[in-house]
Amino acid sequence: MTKVLVLWPEYFDSELTRSRGRRVPRRLASPGVGVQEVAEALRILGLRYEVQEAAYPRNWWERRGMVLVETDMKKSELLRSVAQTIKELRKSK
Repeated sequence: MTKVLVLWPEYFDSELTRSRGRRVPRRLASPGVGVQEVAEALRILGLRYEVQEAAYPRNWWERRGMVLVETDMKKSELLRSVAQTIKELRKSK
């Protein structure tokens, strides 16, 4: 069953603690992840997505954006896949 999941850049930011919004292990996270990097990772993974302007509730003053993703994956699997893809993208630059 296809569902729509919300991904925030904060989920992948190694500079944040778990209580401030990081959702992946620090070893998979990257510093200063932006919404465009999340979108690029989703494109590489072949998933349909839409970028929207929004503020993460814990950082309501900072409008970094969010990404809506259509997928059949569990959210935890998707987060790990996106985090790993962002790391690989940064290595190749």
